[in-house]
Amino acid sequence: MNETLTPTSVSTRLARDRRRLILYALPRARGHIDRYVIRALSALRDTGAEVVVVVTGSLDSAARAELQRYCSRLADAGDVPFTRRMYKWALQESGFQPEEVDEIVLTGSGWFGPTHRGLIDVFAAMDGSTADLWELIEHRAQLLQDFPREGFPHVEEPYLWVRVRGALTSSHHLYGGSTGVSLARRASSQGFSTAAMFTAEEMGSEDPALMSVEQLLEAGCPVLPRAPFAAYPPFLQRHAVIGRELMSMAVRSGFDLDEVLEGLTRTIPPKALNANIGMLDVLSPSSSEVQPPLRILALAHITDLNAAEELLQRLESLPEGYDLVVTTTDGSKAARLGRLMNAHGGKMRHAEVRVTPASPGRDMSDLLIACRDLLLGGNYDLLVKVHARPMGRKTRVVRQYFRRYQFDNLLASEEHVAQIVNLFMREKGLGLVFPPMIHIGYHIMGKGWSRYRRMANLLAARMGIQVPADEVSPLAPFGGMFFARPAALQLLTNQRWTYGDYRRFGGKRSVSLARVQERLLVPAAAELGLHSRTVLTAEHFEISHTALEYKVDELSSTMSGYPVEQIALLHRAGRIGRGGPVSLMRMFLRANHPRIAQVVLPIMSLVERVYLGVRAVSSESRAAGLRLRARRSNR
Repeated sequence: MNETLTPTSVSTRLARDRRRLILYALPRARGHIDRYVIRALSALRDTGAEVVVVVTGSLDSAARAELQRYCSRLADAGDVPFTRRMYKWALQESGFQPEEVDEIVLTGSGWFGPTHRGLIDVFAAMDGSTADLWELIEHRAQLLQDFPREGFPHVEEPYLWVRVRGALTSSHHLYGGSTGVSLARRASSQGFSTAAMFTAEEMGSEDPALMSVEQLLEAGCPVLPRAPFAAYPPFLQRHAVIGRELMSMAVRSGFDLDEVLEGLTRTIPPKALNANIGMLDVLSPSSSEVQPPLRILALAHITDLNAAEELLQRLESLPEGYDLVVTTTDGSKAARLGRLMNAHGGKMRHAEVRVTPASPGRDMSDLLIACRDLLLGGNYDLLVKVHARPMGRKTRVVRQYFRRYQFDNLLASEEHVAQIVNLFMREKGLGLVFPPMIHIGYHIMGKGWSRYRRMANLLAARMGIQVPADEVSPLAPFGGMFFARPAALQLLTNQRWTYGDYRRFGGKRSVSLARVQERLLVPAAAELGLHSRTVLTAEHFEISHTALEYKVDELSSTMSGYPVEQIALLHRAGRIGRGGPVSLMRMFLRANHPRIAQVVLPIMSLVERVYLGVRAVSSESRAAGLRLRARRSNR
């Protein structure tokens, strides 16, 4: 471990009448420091105690300098996984010995806040307790479960808030050991006294920071635990931990919504966060005006002229004075679109048609290449991206539903659009708004990544996106239509794309760069601390929920237990494939004999590939023979 210590003057040494040391852990740091961390460190610094921050991950020079303003010393452990043993390392490297201090507070980035009262009540209660070990929130048992197959493996986190005194400050149990047994129980088993400000008995749970946040807030807890927003969604739903209600209550208690969401967005898979906090807004018709008006740019890719008129009419739901830029693929279409825009442009301030090369990237290549100057120009607060393009492989009914689903949920009416725009005005950290994944007429659910996962990972690494990826399907505007702040697209617009990239991306013609980019819009915004929301009209919510409820009920009909247990079983069994005997045997081996499966299944896959290859060659040979006989008979 490499240590970096800030210059510390004599005046910052521990005061003899306080002799308190605070060790604040900041694991997995990257780039800049989130605002909630600065708020916490500022409140801790104001107590007059010596604050040592132990960091894992990577910090740039600006982030390092900012941290040093709020702590006495900075111990940089480097880009290694965080463990609680690092508290002991930070204590040793800080220059203080346990016998030199009266008490040590172990805490970290696992909470938001404090609220406007600061930590006065916390330190008053802590100073008034004579216990050897004192917790802000009692932790009797570890109720949080790990789900590694689902993208939620075990990760060691900092202590929420533990104060220790006397002999406990040098106990090896304090800085490591089993995390399955609570620290207070281990201390109690050794004869040390324990106490807590918010006890498990009063809060009604052995793990109140996870299961009883509502009771904590009602009791006046000045910090908001991160755990109930960051766990595996079906696990939280199993225990009726409703993140949306907790977040609303936290905001009423004085916590900053944008600050909390910024801290969550960069560290939690986007679709999981969307589910945990219920970030779907059902917008009902109501009178809503945008005050003050935002500078709005509408970008419309139109190659299906039959749908152009409806799209232009829908755009008239935008506030007065928006700009419209239409892209299309040839001059004749541009001329017709220009005439249509003149006929429907009553609320437009400026209109323009740009002719772009026909490209497999379609609307995405036009967004990031043909209109890149508009995204980087700084002249707009908000953009709405829509399109009207041929959908030849879908039936007329599905095409109509798709367009209605997209247009209704984004551009239903002036009042509906005003509510969406006001979401951006209320939440400064809101990056994108779009309809949820469509599941009627389409079969995206369960395979949203499709064959694009590998290329998405490569592209994310190239753009510096470290936001954890959702395992099954990403949170994405699969319809290709959305509202966004231009800043939310910054990581994509910073890249110099070419139309050639969309013809052959990553050396493969079969991978659509446009679809990869579509799936990375939300993670790219999240990397910058900008969150995303989904929206539906009340009508589409009624249609979607009833259809989804019925399908989930049918899918659950052959399995027992809660959804979290059903999902775990299905993931352990693996892909069903076509459901034949071989597929079922594979599932049986994976679910019940994983070690045998590791040996047998690769061999089975090899045999299957050889068999299919031989079968394909044989079929081609038979076809060639039939063609030869047909030619001979024609002679």
